[in-house]
Amino acid sequence: REAEIVQLNADNQIKDLELQQASRTKWGLIGGLALLLLIAGLITRISSIRKKTNQTLASKNQIIAQNLQEKETLLKEIHHRVKNNLQVISSLLNLQSRNLEDDAAKEAMQDGQNRVKSMALIHQNLYQEGDLVGVASQEYIEKLTTNLWQSYKISNQDIQLKKDIDPINLDVDVMIPLGLITNELISNSLKHAFKENQSGEIMVSLKQELDSITLSVKD
Repeated sequence: REAEIVQLNADNQIKDLELQQASRTKWGLIGGLALLLLIAGLITRISSIRKKTNQTLASKNQIIAQNLQEKETLLKEIHHRVKNNLQVISSLLNLQSRNLEDDAAKEAMQDGQNRVKSMALIHQNLYQEGDLVGVASQEYIEKLTTNLWQSYKISNQDIQLKKDIDPINLDVDVMIPLGLITNELISNSLKHAFKENQSGEIMVSLKQELDSITLSVKD
């Protein structure tokens, strides 16, 4: 009997251990399932927040892009109007010069007209090329020199132009004074460097060297 009692007690202890193990397993499964549900909920929540954030960013980006386009259009219109106004000033100077008889006054008026045109060319390039910040140096100097040759009625066969211009884009604040300086130097060469009916050449160089730009005009 004692042996049977001991065996029964042992069996009861084993059953208790088995029940405890089953209970632990059950609660472990319940905890794991709850954790999985929590993680799934967090993932769903994060996905929802990310989706809303992306939608908000897309909406803001669209507004920013629209504002930038409007500002770009407005800036192009400003350059276009500035160019037109400068051309009007140039035309007024041309009309005024027709009433002048003094050669020095006519020359001064012509110089002023060329200076105005040199600035108008910058705004024309900005409007036509679509680059509202940088001005292409090669194209600008090409147009500037062509305008000066026509202004002083000089043939390319009489005075040849040689150019060595680096293909760089320059800011408007740099290009305007640079254009005026180039205009003055070439104008002085065309007016004073060559005697009447004398042939020659003018060399224009614009080179970028590290953090500086070197302009050279030689006749």
